[in-house]
Amino acid sequence: MKKNKLKKITKLFLLLFLTTIFISCQKEVDDFDNIVNPPAVINDSIYLDKIYVVNAGAVIDTQGIYSFTYDVQKRITGWILTDVATGPYISYTYYYNGTDTVPFKSLFIDYDSPIPDTTITFHSYDANGRNLQDSSYSVFPSMSNSIISTYKYSYAPGKRYCDGKIENFQPTSIISLYRDTATLDASGNILTCIRYTDAISGTMELFSNANYTYDNKATPFARQNIFRAHQNFISNEEILLYEYMPYNQMLSYQETFVLAGTTPINGNLSVIYNSNNLPVKSTQVEGTQTSILQYTYKPL
Repeated sequence: MKKNKLKKITKLFLLLFLTTIFISCQKEVDDFDNIVNPPAVINDSIYLDKIYVVNAGAVIDTQGIYSFTYDVQKRITGWILTDVATGPYISYTYYYNGTDTVPFKSLFIDYDSPIPDTTITFHSYDANGRNLQDSSYSVFPSMSNSIISTYKYSYAPGKRYCDGKIENFQPTSIISLYRDTATLDASGNILTCIRYTDAISGTMELFSNANYTYDNKATPFARQNIFRAHQNFISNEEILLYEYMPYNQMLSYQETFVLAGTTPINGNLSVIYNSNNLPVKSTQVEGTQTSILQYTYKPL
């Protein structure tokens, strides 16, 4: 099948919970087969159980399922996206120090490769809980390649800066630098972001810019604090689930790639909430494409 539809659906998931471009090596994703009926949308717990990726066509069927796990302290310890036809697709695992409520380490696995790709990231924070640094080591066995990525954050009133360094070791060592300047709202959500990089010409130049809007409701991931492990916003090329997660639900986005000279990417999102102000259904419209997610919760 064509590897494009789930990429947009996964993008919606992140935009809603959200959702940095991970690295320039982005995975393509397969269409999910439609074989499972979507769930009912009535829930009264605050703890995510599953998120169903729903086909928005004439026949309403589930294509993929995100499943969440917790520890005894009710912290999210991981999630996995499963293709209902073929099995595990991608997953994240979170690690905590003692009774801390934010992860100090995360493990990402991409099962779509012949040999799964893995990324281990260490996260550090300041006394106010803001991100200070994310350091990642990625291994791509099928390509005999590995990458070390470091993202350092600094702050000014209403601003956040991210200095990124990505070193690709195969076939030879190549280092690319990134510089993001983001404006923030009172909740720390990114409103605008301008990105410079030397990855194209070898000289730092404007690569992209983006604008985002939000409602006033916190995402489920913000309530569970794992959004702090997904803050290394270094790109506007495409937003995926395992990338930037804002505090509030996103309502719209516009992304422009200056060097590519492309038409801006525009998307709008609508969300139905339950009595806890948590999403039970979300719909993304980008151009002629519509994507739907349905959320279920469970008591712990």
